[in-house]
Amino acid sequence: MKKTPGFESKVIRPIGPMPAGPHPGPPDNPTTPAKVELGKLMFFDQRLSGDTSTPCVKCHDPGMGWGTSDDLSVGYPG
Repeated sequence: MKKTPGFESKVIRPIGPMPAGPHPGPPDNPTTPAKVELGKLMFFDQRLSGDTSTPCVKCHDPGMGWGTSDDLSVGYPG
């Protein structure tokens, strides 16, 4: 097996758990209730996909930590 030169010297460390709660937005663009509502509408709207058939929630399930329970990603178009 061919080795990448210098790779052995690099240390890979886990970044640790993500902090709980919502991600803080930039100070010059604060989160507002209207922006949150717009995000929810867009997340569940299938019309925004390339062929208007696949909403984000099809793969990014809120009940699964915004991931999927599938072994393999369906991909787009799904």
